[in-house]
Amino acid sequence: MLGTGKCSGYLSAYVWEKGDDPVNADVCSLELVEKDGKHRAFLLVCDGIRSLEKGPECARRIQEWATAYFREEMLRLPFTGKHMYQAGNRLLYEICHRLRQKAREEGTNYGASCTLAFLEGEKYALFSRGDTRAYKITNRKTGGTQLLTRDDVAEGKHLTGCIGSFGYEEAEYVTGRLHKGEALLLCTNGFYGKQEIPREEGCGKQEIPREEGCGKQEIPREKVQRGRQKKQGMAWDKLLLPSGIRGEEQAGKRLGEIVRQNRRKGERDHATAIWLSPMMQ
Repeated sequence: MLGTGKCSGYLSAYVWEKGDDPVNADVCSLELVEKDGKHRAFLLVCDGIRSLEKGPECARRIQEWATAYFREEMLRLPFTGKHMYQAGNRLLYEICHRLRQKAREEGTNYGASCTLAFLEGEKYALFSRGDTRAYKITNRKTGGTQLLTRDDVAEGKHLTGCIGSFGYEEAEYVTGRLHKGEALLLCTNGFYGKQEIPREEGCGKQEIPREEGCGKQEIPREKVQRGRQKKQGMAWDKLLLPSGIRGEEQAGKRLGEIVRQNRRKGERDHATAIWLSPMMQ
């Protein structure tokens, strides 16, 4: 499924494609608002942990609660780093608290990877937990793709953190600004999985919840290299640069083309992504 958002302040598009699994555990949310002469946006991608009984449902509940919070609370706040940090952590803490209560009542576990972004104009504030990601697509000088978030994974595949019923741990928090000709991309691992991303292993350790219970264990955390990626390793540089996109319909088609490229390379997971670029005078 392809789609676009409508707001005079942003160009935006999304893709939400089902993979081979009969249950699509991916969800996304795209909210565009103009209030008091300012353009605000909320982006969310979420991937339920399918090894958990309530993983897919967890993703849907996070989407529902976080979107409502943006509409009812975030739009009232001034867009400063302090206010966004406090409000975002308050939101994620409340979500984990609700999920933990439900898990205790039902005798099960909830968990999902989640990356969400709040924007005002060209300024953004990101929160991320798990293996969903945020990228900045930029055409400065030679062009490139910048990975803004770090995966909570070990040994290349095991999740070491998520939003769920295992207790609250602060999500990664990233702030920045999109300049003219740049875009923000949020996506699940089914979208970026077949792209060539340089990785480096970290030697630090982190306490994380087990997928099968509420106990904790210490395992190494793999760090995904952030910052400018090698241009030859990313197919997105040309496809998703705002300067080469004439409108939202074309942006949606470009996202769909990346999904099809990944399918040809053997990707079978569900794929979800949201692309957004501020319209500057």
